[in-house]
Amino acid sequence: MEALRLEWAGSTPKLLAAGAMAEQGLVTTVRSRAGTAVVAGWVGSVRDRVAGARGLLADFGRPGAASRPPRGDYAAVLVCRDRVLLMRDEHARVPLFFRESGGRVTAVSTSARRLGGGAELERRYFCRYLTGNLAQPRSELTPFAGVHRVRGGEVVELSLTGQLRGRVLRQVRQADDPSVPAADGRRLGDAAQDLRLVLENAVGRRMGGTTACHVSGGTDSTSIALLAARLLTAGQGHPGTWSCSPGASAGENWPASSRTSTRRWRRSAVMRLRPAR
Repeated sequence: MEALRLEWAGSTPKLLAAGAMAEQGLVTTVRSRAGTAVVAGWVGSVRDRVAGARGLLADFGRPGAASRPPRGDYAAVLVCRDRVLLMRDEHARVPLFFRESGGRVTAVSTSARRLGGGAELERRYFCRYLTGNLAQPRSELTPFAGVHRVRGGEVVELSLTGQLRGRVLRQVRQADDPSVPAADGRRLGDAAQDLRLVLENAVGRRMGGTTACHVSGGTDSTSIALLAARLLTAGQGHPGTWSCSPGASAGENWPASSRTSTRRWRRSAVMRLRPAR
């Protein structure tokens, strides 16, 4: 569902909010001398969405405003007196997309499908989707060519006519950073290795004469599919109805320990169907 939309009538930006969602309090519109802001979700406090939206407009509506989005759970579009700002909080649960061509943004929406209707499909997106390596909140790719995702913690600045001026991504330490100690003092990387071992054993025990896996493209199902494929490639599973194998680079560990190896593994990863025997 489209919660908000920004489009241009000539050189004039038109910012719209979904009426039904606004009535439910899910989308908030505020106006001041600084401009207009539409917020899908909440900024600062879920209990006072209007105050949070007003604070956001006050902070970013003035020249030289800080580039870091405040905390909350939101996607927001601000039409100020001298610029247009698109932003999401760092957790990136509420989506926000923009359609761009030749350095000019022609529309903004919370729905990529609304922006990408009739557009050419983005092949890179589907390659990463099938190999399970598309961390959606942190990647700007979408299924449609020319349609980009505003990433979590990012502020995109446009001119009033839609010219793309810049993109500032707030660098935050992610919860899955292996260097971050866990509550018991262990490194998250160690905990991840333990989880990997448990998953490998669990998948191996459940692989029988015929193995099938429904891959939704999400992290969970794709991880299980790739672990099963690795067992099949290593000869520990029966060659059943399908396999998902890393092709010529089957000897590489997954996930690889270095970013270079990970990128090399992604390029070589393929999925293929094998007929049941």
